[in-house]
Amino acid sequence: MLLFLTVYAFWSFDCKEIQLGEAIAATLHNMKTVFLEPKLSTDTIQNVLYQFLVTFCLGILSTIFGAVLAGIEVSAYDYKNGFRVHMLGYSIARPEVTECLVHPTLEARHANSLRQIEILNRYGYGIDADRLHRADGKYIYKQHIMDDLVQRGKAPEMFGTFY
Repeated sequence: MLLFLTVYAFWSFDCKEIQLGEAIAATLHNMKTVFLEPKLSTDTIQNVLYQFLVTFCLGILSTIFGAVLAGIEVSAYDYKNGFRVHMLGYSIARPEVTECLVHPTLEARHANSLRQIEILNRYGYGIDADRLHRADGKYIYKQHIMDDLVQRGKAPEMFGTFY
């Protein structure tokens, strides 16, 4: 069903109003991050291919529908039960309410990321905050810092012990 929706989305999508190159780059970045998640099963080539297909389809669908509809992306973790969830919300009836709820968290996470960059720079990691990818063009998250460190060979992997 996911593959069908992806094919249908490609077939019916009118991308005149979006920067397709930017959308594709963001999708590939998200797929790379999701696919490198350490909890994925990689015991057989069939599982690897299946998970890549699911990740690819979700990445494409979120890019296509996210470019057309106002939405929100929320990642959360239940520490008590050890459960991670990633939610995408589209066509939110009252986006101003959602914005009020998430804005303080976005600002706090961004401020914490800037503090982490300062600390890492004191230890010689040489992170330039102006060159990092930013969510919504504004917010730096830990994964943006890690992506920079991995790309520059300062950290061995995205979600390892250093993370």
